[in-house]
Amino acid sequence: MSVLLERETLAADLLAQAIKATFERRGMAVPAELPVGLTDEFAHVRSADQAAAPEMQ
Repeated sequence: MSVLLERETLAADLLAQAIKATFERRGMAVPAELPVGLTDEFAHVRSADQAAAPEMQ
């Protein structure tokens, strides 16, 4: 998500609506906290490091 937002011009409110709609279509609750996979930290860690770090899973 971080990389997408860095490279593209997106309206934050439109993106939030799209994410919410995706969760609703899947019958899932929108998480109260940002999932680890959508954080800046996760986006900037190498793939091999992500697989090795339990807190990143």
